[in-house]
Amino acid sequence: MLKKSLKPIPVIPAVRKVEHFSRFAPKDAKLPKKFQAAVGFDREGKPAWFLFDLFAFWELVCRVDEKLFEELPDETYERVSVGKLIDTLEERWPFSAKYKNEIKREYEKALRDVKAGRVKMYS
Repeated sequence: MLKKSLKPIPVIPAVRKVEHFSRFAPKDAKLPKKFQAAVGFDREGKPAWFLFDLFAFWELVCRVDEKLFEELPDETYERVSVGKLIDTLEERWPFSAKYKNEIKREYEKALRDVKAGRVKMYS
């Protein structure tokens, strides 16, 4: 039984607390500015959320996949969930223009919702 009920806590980062993902990421994970990738920070300066459009997410996942492929033995790599996720994405790639536009609109709407305080986190 939970001692404390979960209640929503608004995630309302000030505009200065939302940055491009590359300002947060280590050097080998940085993404070019053309990718729509954001990180929002809480009041303590800790990452509170990440928001990627389709291509930024795909690029990040591919970079993780490359590192795993280089570092892990083949049999281990094939059992890692990130490898399975990438295989699933590759089966559906390339995405249609209609789907890409829909993802872009959803990304922009999500960023507006975050900035307006309509997104809640639970603790």
